[in-house]
Formats: sequence, structure tokens, C-alpha cells
Amino acid sequence: MTATTLTPTHSARPRRRTTPIWLTAAAFTVALAPVVLLAGAANPPCPTPAPDSTPSLTPAPARMFAAPLALQPGRWYQVGATEYGGLGDPSAGSYGSIPDPSQAFLPAHSDTFAELSVLDTNPANTGTFTFADANALNNLPYMTGLRVASNGTQRVRYKRDIGYGQGPRQTIANGQPYRLDVWWQSATPLGISKSPVSIQLAPQPAPPPPSTNSQPPAQPPPGPVRPQQPRRCPVSRKWGRSGRFECVATDT
Repeated sequence: MTATTLTPTHSARPRRRTTPIWLTAAAFTVALAPVVLLAGAANPPCPTPAPDSTPSLTPAPARMFAAPLALQPGRWYQVGATEYGGLGDPSAGSYGSIPDPSQAFLPAHSDTFAELSVLDTNPANTGTFTFADANALNNLPYMTGLRVASNGTQRVRYKRDIGYGQGPRQTIANGQPYRLDVWWQSATPLGISKSPVSIQLAPQPAPPPPSTNSQPPAQPPPGPVRPQQPRRCPVSRKWGRSGRFECVATDT
């Protein structure tokens, strides 16, 4: 009997076509792109506007470390901004320098900024800091509104205060100095501490239309005139060495 040697056989597997990895990745990217685009359209970002007018670094006038910046309506400018007031800055007090007493108490008007100075030295060190000394934005009138944009957020802030600021050799990356101080309650939503910001003149409120009534207003009947008593303020104000009003309690 002849022994038969059985050779084990293996079934051959069909050869699979392998798709190149780069082709698979490309197809996945094309399929995913519309999803990404639709997601971005549903949640658009809120970018900080890019300044369309970079302030020129012109030579500073005499006794100044930078030139005052005259803002043009409709244009954005990148400048430096700082935060002031609150528990971390008690020397700032609670009152702005604005002459209108109804606007001076800053905790009640937290949408406030102070225009700073580009003078070489702080006049308050040897005398009095005046409205004309706060010239970093070319002496904006009180209650001028500025759009302030930082960290993807925009807010309108109003000038109710003035101060000296950071002084020479304190600038942001583009060489601009710190030109405004933002009240701490307003600075927090914008993420301002000592930061570059974009600013733009906000549209100013229109004056009320003239009255169409041709008749003069009625006058009160004549009578005895009572002398008006001066109103006492709970605090008195004086200029401090920081170039701001400091509040001092009065004797009652």
C-alpha cells in the first residue's frame, strides 16, 4: 500500500484594492467642508474692527512726549487704554471732573472714560491739572462719545473725567501712547486693564428741535422772591497729585 502524502492547501483570499491614504483624506475633507461652513455661518464671530487710520507718529510738540490725536468721524484708531477707579485704585475717587453735577458721580454713570495727557510732566506735581492739560485726544469736549472696541466687544463710553495717565515711554506695539482711561465698571466687559483698543467717534445726539409754539411760555404770577439756599455736597473735591479730583468728607 502506497502512502499518499497529503499537502495541505490554503484557499487564496481575493486581493483587496487599497485606496491611498491621501485620497481618503482628501475625500473626507471635501465632505466635511460644507458642515464647517454652515457651522461658521450660524455662529459668526464678532471681531474687533481693524483701525483704518493708524495715527502717524509725528514729532511731538514742545513739552510733550507725543502729539495730540485729533479724531476724524467715521475712522477707527488704535491707541492705548487703561483702567481706573474701584477698590484697586482708591485715589481715583468717585467723582469725575465734569462740571455738570448730575453727571459727575461716576458709579451712577459707569459708561465713562477720562481723556489723558501727553505732557512730559504732570502739572499736578507742582500746581493744578487743568482741562487743557488732558490733551491726548486733542481736548475732546465733555460728554463726547467714543466707540471703544476690544476683545471682540464694542461699547460707547462718554468723557466725564480727565487725568494725566502713564506718562512718557509707555506705549503699545504700534508706538501709540495710552490716551484714555476707562472707568473700571466699563473696562471689565471690554477686557481692558492696560491694553490696545480701537476707538471711533460715536455719533453725537442731535439737539432737540426748536419749538413750533409761537406763544411765549407762561410766566408765573409775581410774588415774593425767596432766596435760594446753597445745596451742601456730601463731599468736597480737590486736585490730588495723581491729576484727578479726590473726594474729602466735609464736616456736618
